[in-house]
Amino acid sequence: MPWSIAGLIIVLLFSLPSTSVAQRVAGRFSTSVYTFERFDTVNSSRIIARAYQSMQLTVSEGSISFNSSLYGVTNISQSFGNDAAIRVSNLFLEWKDSAGSADSQSSRE
Repeated sequence: MPWSIAGLIIVLLFSLPSTSVAQRVAGRFSTSVYTFERFDTVNSSRIIARAYQSMQLTVSEGSISFNSSLYGVTNISQSFGNDAAIRVSNLFLEWKDSAGSADSQSSRE
């Protein structure tokens, strides 16, 4: 008897109309290190190492989405973080009509 009541509840839950809200979060984070030898004068050189990090993030819900792309760079061949910089490649908020007939975008690139 308990199985039939549980089965009836499950059938009712799946058959009733429901409204659900979906959110989407997508991201990417990457790190890379580059090294090279710099020759300043004759017989004088030094090794330069630079680290790069980038982050791309997209958050959307329904017809509105937020997209960003950031990257950072620093010189790691000397004391860490002397010339660190964070830059915004792009940053925008986007709205699309559900019928696909109109869209709007506000951005910083």
